[in-house]
Amino acid sequence: MNNKPLYNAPISYLHLNNAAKALELYEKAFGAIVVARINYPNDENKILHACMKFGEVPVFISDTNPEKGCGTASNTSYYMHVEDADASFDKAKKAGLEEISAPQDMFWGDRMGTLKDAFGITWSLAQRKQEIPLDEIKRIAKQQGQAA
Repeated sequence: MNNKPLYNAPISYLHLNNAAKALELYEKAFGAIVVARINYPNDENKILHACMKFGEVPVFISDTNPEKGCGTASNTSYYMHVEDADASFDKAKKAGLEEISAPQDMFWGDRMGTLKDAFGITWSLAQRKQEIPLDEIKRIAKQQGQAA
């Protein structure tokens, strides 16, 4: 048996109300792929554990379950680099995500737009437009009165 870890980095684990709907939404909005799904034996509509891949990055998803210590739905946000921020933003919006801020060029070199899904998860979709040295980003942030 190989004892090498399957993944060698932390993996986000989303506990959601109606995780099956989230899997459908993330497939449609982001092209994520379900690589594993295990439903509760006594309730085929609830997900005990699922793994989706967003590109090469895994995200685990399950339905909330107070008996297992995950009774509250997750509240988190993701920053995801994409090839085309505008096209990805439009695709996510058409899939049902709510616009928070339209894509715009940011001072750190990304073009970024932010949306929220029906589960309360915030998604910032960003496209790298230019490489800006960290010292320059800090200078601009200070000039604009933002933390960096």
